[in-house]
Formats: sequence, C-alpha cells, structure tokens
Amino acid sequence: MNKFLSLLSAIFLVVNVWAQAPQSFSYQAVVRGLNNELVANKSVGMKVSLLQGSENGAPVYVETHMPTANSNGLISISIGAGTKIVGDFD
Repeated sequence: MNKFLSLLSAIFLVVNVWAQAPQSFSYQAVVRGLNNELVANKSVGMKVSLLQGSENGAPVYVETHMPTANSNGLISISIGAGTKIVGDFD
C-alpha cells in the first residue's frame, strides 16, 4: 500500500509540474522590405498582439520588441518577454 501511495504521489507531482503555463514562447521570422529585399543586420521594431477568439478579436495582450535581424534577415523573439503595453501574459 505504501508503494502504491508513493507511486501515485510521484505521478501527481509530475503531471502538476508539466501543467504549468510557459513564461514565454519563441517566435522567428524573416524580415523583408517594401521591394521584397531582406532587411539584414538592422534593428526592427515589432508589436505583438494576442487576440481573443479570432483575427478580429479584442487584444488581450500586447507587447513590443526591438530585435536585430541577422545577415539572412532572421529575427528571433520570445513572446511574453517583451515590453508590455496591454494585458498580462500569465
């Protein structure tokens, strides 16, 4: 009986740990200019909005980022770790 309770407690603990919400998630994009040319080695301003329900939904979380594109125009950000404008990411 003691082993069973220990196993049950361990399973509950593992499931509970995995169920925690992330503090942020990664996003990558390739940045291009007006004429479809890569924006390489430049700082880019970004505004990220998480909308409720659909693409026309109300913004529930908004943040900004200022990443620098690499030589291939690639930027990487962590959504949830930017400068918060509206809402709470939690």
